[in-house]
Amino acid sequence: MKTFISTLVFLTVYSICFSQDLLILRDGTDISAKILEISSDEIKYKKASNPDGPTYTMDKEFVFMIKYANGDKDVFNAEKANPSTEAKTEAPQEEKPKKEKVERKPGHFFSITGGASIPIGEYASTKNTKLAGFATTGYNANVEGAYFFIPEVGLGGAAGVFGNGIDKTAFNENIYDNLDVPSGYQRSQIKSTIGWYTNVYAAVGPYFQLATKVVNVSINGLIGGMYVLPPSSIVVKFSLSNGSSSYNYNYTNYYTGAFGLAYGGGLDLRFKVSPLISITLGSKFIMSNTEHDVRGRVTVTGSSSYSDSQSAKADWNVGVVNVYGGIAFNLDK
Repeated sequence: MKTFISTLVFLTVYSICFSQDLLILRDGTDISAKILEISSDEIKYKKASNPDGPTYTMDKEFVFMIKYANGDKDVFNAEKANPSTEAKTEAPQEEKPKKEKVERKPGHFFSITGGASIPIGEYASTKNTKLAGFATTGYNANVEGAYFFIPEVGLGGAAGVFGNGIDKTAFNENIYDNLDVPSGYQRSQIKSTIGWYTNVYAAVGPYFQLATKVVNVSINGLIGGMYVLPPSSIVVKFSLSNGSSSYNYNYTNYYTGAFGLAYGGGLDLRFKVSPLISITLGSKFIMSNTEHDVRGRVTVTGSSSYSDSQSAKADWNVGVVNVYGGIAFNLDK
């Protein structure tokens, strides 16, 4: 009798501890389980075959019915359609960092700049040669713009004017050395009236760009045309005297303007201060060769008088590095 009662108690406890629920899925699959939790979207359970194993999660949309061990039932309505009915184990997942998506805008721009024009090469030379330009540092003013087909490559152009003065001291000595003046005379101080070179250019070419959040860096090559206008006239005056005779020299040159091929390139930095505005800093070298008509006339008065006129062609090899700053308008939509 005692053995029978012990056996009955054991079977009752075993039945209670290992009672099973039944998950019936919409595809007809049955899962023997122990239901742990039912939320608005999910059902959490452990498999009856492994009650100490992992906790599984099943979306309610895939479950048709739960039959509990005590005989109760829960029937669920389908709310979503999803072909996957695989149960998911509840395990902590490491959240992957989200990569910031950077919008790459083309970088179209239009700029207005100005700065200093620094002569280079023969244009700046003060040697006594036919190609010496005697040019000094002057000014430049420019407009520039570019359209980029992709953020790195585009087509643009620049136009502007730059002016350069003339080294009077070196120029005056050059004129004096090339005049037929008598020796043995004391020369007075040379006085001269000399204007500026004025050069107007326009050119187009490819633009290459590296764009960042803070600054756009672009380099370009340009080819186009330039109108070079030397001083329209230059007047040089001086006197010679040896005590018994004296001479007054008046030398005048007249120059015409001329067109020539222009080419060059540059580097620009555009610092973004707002979505619309950038501050731009840059430099460009610009070269050109032009041929000009020159008329010269020398008049001598004093102990004896004479005058002489000559006409010739003169070449100018204009070369400058223009450095500038200004404002750029960002034209991206």
